[in-house]
Amino acid sequence: VQSTGWYESQEHIYIAMEFMQHGDLQQYTCRTIPLPEPEVQTIIFQVLQALRFMHERGFTHRDLKPANIMVASLGPAWWVKVADFGISKRAAGGVTELRTAIGTITFMAPELHGLIDGDSLNQETGYTNAVDIWSTGVIAWLMITGKPPFPDVGSLARYAKDGKLQSLGILDGLLVSQAGQAFLERCIAATPADRPHASDALDHSWL
Repeated sequence: VQSTGWYESQEHIYIAMEFMQHGDLQQYTCRTIPLPEPEVQTIIFQVLQALRFMHERGFTHRDLKPANIMVASLGPAWWVKVADFGISKRAAGGVTELRTAIGTITFMAPELHGLIDGDSLNQETGYTNAVDIWSTGVIAWLMITGKPPFPDVGSLARYAKDGKLQSLGILDGLLVSQAGQAFLERCIAATPADRPHASDALDHSWL
């Protein structure tokens, strides 16, 4: 979402953003999920384009969710833009390790819940741009199935421990393509290093 300017008062800084007349993606997913798989592909491709742009410039969103994806054009030819960078963070010195546990629980990666051993992370207990890829995978899963892959922190903790995605069967039941299933599994891999970079995800056969 583009910024058109800013001004400040004694207490606040105000940023003027472009007007998105269709609001955010959350209101549409609540009404119409599950969405047709081709529409989800269209939305996720655009989200990943935004993430690639951010990540290549050293920024991680850290709170990606449907409420932060603005809708410029409605489906089936969706046009969406990523917004709300209130908790985005730029990594110093080009290092993408981040340590502040910020985000919305449903879309937060297991490492943000402290469920991944430090040895599985890039540096000590830090986390990386992979948290945005996780959120993207959860958003895609939610739009396709109508439900998040992990209904509570307990189920997420079990997955982080054993790496077994118990809810995978729902994708078969909804006739999600094999490419789509493979894409979702990669994006929500328990280990951050097993998730693709945004640029690699954009090259996935599903997209």
